[in-house]
Amino acid sequence: MTLGHAAQRAGLSKGVMSKLENGLRFIRSDEVRALCTLYGVPSDVQEQLVKEASDESSAHLEKSLPGVPKESNTLASYEGDACRMTSWQPLLVPGLLQTFRYTEAFMAADGIPADEIEARAVARLRRQEVLKSRVRYTAYIGEFALGVPVGGPAVMAQQLRELIIAGQRPNVTIRVVPSDAVHSGLLGQWLLLEFPHARPVAHVEQLRSALFLAGPDAQPYADAAARLVDVSMNATDSVRIIEQMAETMEGRAGGGTATVEEVD
Repeated sequence: MTLGHAAQRAGLSKGVMSKLENGLRFIRSDEVRALCTLYGVPSDVQEQLVKEASDESSAHLEKSLPGVPKESNTLASYEGDACRMTSWQPLLVPGLLQTFRYTEAFMAADGIPADEIEARAVARLRRQEVLKSRVRYTAYIGEFALGVPVGGPAVMAQQLRELIIAGQRPNVTIRVVPSDAVHSGLLGQWLLLEFPHARPVAHVEQLRSALFLAGPDAQPYADAAARLVDVSMNATDSVRIIEQMAETMEGRAGGGTATVEEVD
């Protein structure tokens, strides 16, 4: 049975199948069951494997490693497979929308070793390539995040201008959530990933690790995403307030529109 044939019969993409077989992504219990059924695994063995996968996939913790964190590689794999992503960031610009200078400045403030910052920042830029695909990406950003001058006013002005440009893509939606809005997202940031043939996964960042929640454990984040629609500004008003904050930052930086720097 070829890789493509097995993937098709199991209801998975060929890319996902390849990553699973090469250990580049942890496997969920529903994927284990589908593959066990396909390969004719005896029922008693199948149930044991599904149980083991359930224990791993319901709450999967990835810890940071030196250089580019392992969690970042796992997240990039999920992002590549997703058909829809919803991000909530109350205090920062979402990683998939950050400029290189913004990322670099925040990592330095976060205490990341200087010799690791460039590799991590470049890896984040590589992840942003996913937004050039067909994935639908909605970013809910807390109003407070627009006024935090990460890297200084000039860097922040550039970042805000880039947010406006990113929001012009047909598959990207940016909506600002007012600071006085009361909702469950006040408990913290998260990213919800949805897939064509698998259950959603929620990625919850922690200080030096991240938690991946699948199946029922991801449902509260889907519910929270639905509630954010009601408390956020529409796309037009969001652009307006981002524009206003960009002008404010440019004024603090000494005037002039920030320029976009190309990073290889």
